[in-house]
Amino acid sequence: MDHRVIQEIKYYKKDVEDQHMWTRERSKAWQETKIRFTARVDATIRQLKGKLHRKYSCLTVPNTPTINS
Repeated sequence: MDHRVIQEIKYYKKDVEDQHMWTRERSKAWQETKIRFTARVDATIRQLKGKLHRKYSCLTVPNTPTINS
């Protein structure tokens, strides 16, 4: 729970069983979780793309003419 909700309960004597408040808090928590999950997935994808790019850049040989003596 964030600080604002704790203050509402403490000073405004809101009932702990206030369903609207708990629904709002669950919704906010879910949204924050989605944002964190999405950020982790995006970071993992960027990391894997970087590894793949490095792997292929090491495997490619530039076109250099061969010198036959």
